[in-house]
Amino acid sequence: METETSSNLGYWHWSQATEPYKVDALKLACKVSNCDLNFIRKITGENGALAHDKQSGVPRTGKGSLNGKEDSWGYCQMYRVYQAKYLDDSRFWNDKEWQMNVCYEKYKGGTPMYANYRPKNEFTFIKY
Repeated sequence: METETSSNLGYWHWSQATEPYKVDALKLACKVSNCDLNFIRKITGENGALAHDKQSGVPRTGKGSLNGKEDSWGYCQMYRVYQAKYLDDSRFWNDKEWQMNVCYEKYKGGTPMYANYRPKNEFTFIKY
């Protein structure tokens, strides 16, 4: 069983992702990134729920907040203060593949993600 290197064959599966929508999100991340395991780790770290419409759970008030939480959304927790053009695009909410592609482009371009600061071994991935 492979756990650290990606391949163009098959998909990576986070060992805790048992719900079908989480598995689908990981398959989508693999599809858009050519199974880039580091990207998949970051998406999992950013959005443990692996939900395209998840709001951050980080408590925040004032600028950059919504309903007492940070106004960050989606697979890669785009923060409205800096990424409003994506959050205001209907495709962000209605096209999961478009959103994942944007996340991958941001990742490739060096946009910081919270998952950058999590230990590499915090997530266990298996190939199936």
